[in-house]
Amino acid sequence: MIEPPRPEARPHTIALHGAEIPDEYAWLQQRDDPALIPYLEAENAYAAAVMADTSALQQRLYTELRGRIKEQDLSVPVQRGPFLYYTRTEAGRQYPLVCRQLAPDGPEAILLDVNQLAEGHSFCSLGPLKISPDHTLLAYGLDTTGGMIFDLFV
Repeated sequence: MIEPPRPEARPHTIALHGAEIPDEYAWLQQRDDPALIPYLEAENAYAAAVMADTSALQQRLYTELRGRIKEQDLSVPVQRGPFLYYTRTEAGRQYPLVCRQLAPDGPEAILLDVNQLAEGHSFCSLGPLKISPDHTLLAYGLDTTGGMIFDLFV
């Protein structure tokens, strides 16, 4: 039996609302810690070794799930002022397009193409987005690190 990697316990205390909480594994949140990547690689190697005998099943499940995903889809349009706002996905593209129309049969305006924003990044997640009251500006959050830390753009 393969032994799972064990992270190093490092004394650390978090002060929160007047209480002190010990957290010996807080260092795992520090992306710049030189021990983090080797530890995560060891976890990944352990998972791969333990799950090796299920690789055919994993591939079959992946193929089945992919077959059930509707690659070309459209969210329900939401009326905001004079516009209908919605997102849609296109076949072969990973991320949504944020769009609007003046009328259901009117021309579409693509406000944000998350596929373009994701180019050059190994991870991309669109966070909250908000249209200004006069419909001239779009504010949105974007995380390209996976750390759930969003940069704000207007």
